[in-house]
Amino acid sequence: RPISKEKMRMLFLSQIIPIKGLERLLRIMFKIGIKKFKDWEFLIAGYEDKNHTVFLKKLVLELNLRELVKFVGPKLGDEKIRTFDSTDLFLLPTFNENYGIVVAEALARGIPVLTTKGTPWEELNKYNCGFWVDNNEEGIKDALMIVLQTSKSDLKAMGERGKKLIKSKYF
Repeated sequence: RPISKEKMRMLFLSQIIPIKGLERLLRIMFKIGIKKFKDWEFLIAGYEDKNHTVFLKKLVLELNLRELVKFVGPKLGDEKIRTFDSTDLFLLPTFNENYGIVVAEALARGIPVLTTKGTPWEELNKYNCGFWVDNNEEGIKDALMIVLQTSKSDLKAMGERGKKLIKSKYF
């Protein structure tokens, strides 16, 4: 299925390995219900651990999420920037991350971020530029439910605050 221009977009862009939490995220999306994501698409981009990617693709089929989820391969250079710039929310449902450079990259492009307390990004909540949530299904699910009720313009405003955070603290 081609990538949609009309739907809002969630993006995961990192290594596709178990510690990044994609299996957990897909199961949460299933529990929330595919109908709640009718205005969204979820792109999974990055370098693939072939076995894990095969597992995740099977899981997408099992959970009947194929209308929502698209695996788009690695994104580098200008293509990576274009992918970020076409995104409304960045997701990093990781179990553990030392820093999470992709969080900074997403914020620098004006994209709000939803990630876990397995990352050191408590500034997301402090500056209202995303969601830094408990590192469990409930924390991720609660934040996703909020996102699904948030307007595109409010997400954009969060992203702008994220861009200001990166410029003021990291440049």
